[in-house]
Amino acid sequence: PTLIWMQLQTPGVVYVNTLESLRAESRDPRMRIVVWCGDIGRDQTWELEFSKHVDLMLYSSMKVVRQQRELGMQNAMYLQIGYDEGWNYEPEAGAPRDLHDVVFFGQNYDERRWETHCPNHKVQLRRDLVKALAEAFPGNMPGSDSPRFGLYGQRWEATGLGSKRTTTPAEAADIYRRSKVAVS
Repeated sequence: PTLIWMQLQTPGVVYVNTLESLRAESRDPRMRIVVWCGDIGRDQTWELEFSKHVDLMLYSSMKVVRQQRELGMQNAMYLQIGYDEGWNYEPEAGAPRDLHDVVFFGQNYDERRWETHCPNHKVQLRRDLVKALAEAFPGNMPGSDSPRFGLYGQRWEATGLGSKRTTTPAEAADIYRRSKVAVS
């Protein structure tokens, strides 16, 4: 192969000696090994060691890229996750944006599950942000039954913020297009 692509977010799935064997057995000097880790904070120890044996370590967060580079991982780079152009596109000029003033898609995470995998998580910050948005954009949009703040995702019911159901990617894209602002 000329490209080996892996999505790894924890140690113990692929080992350094496996990577060394792949390089040793390769007949193509152009072969590249790439790891995409996403954006979830994790134990950096294994990533730093692993990075010495791959060509690129990719993250969908520049914050993580900067942290890894400060620790000496010069092959840390940014690569966002993909999207479907059939669902995610700019609406035509003048298309109605009458669903929400502000919309947020995301889960209300259970911090007990995140303590092990992401000790510096920002679960409470997310809750505080959602609450502040709900307070800043109360009520319905003028002339509409749609709330000014749209909250979509799982496990928000206990907060009393009135989350909407989960959506398909196509439904989410339409909600984004019809809302004035999306908070990510």
